Amino acid sequence: MNLNDRINFLEKNLERQIEWIRAADTKIVPIMFITTSLLGTTAAFISKTPEVSGFVLVLAIICISTLLATIRLCDRIT
Repeated sequence: MNLNDRINFLEKNLERQIEWIRAADTKIVPIMFITTSLLGTTAAFISKTPEVSGFVLVLAIICISTLLATIRLCDRIT
């Protein structure tokens, strides 16, 4: 493989990687929006509940921890 062929190959590879990053970046914005909205909604529902039972508390902990993990993973990606 001569130098020009190698340069062309590496340029195409770089363009492919940049396109992949661009596609991933456009998917993260809606995920962050939805996750943050669900986190706020969960907190609002828990604060308005007159009596928090053990079952509701367990569901809230599962929901909030899952949403926080999603935010943390999205933060690592970007």
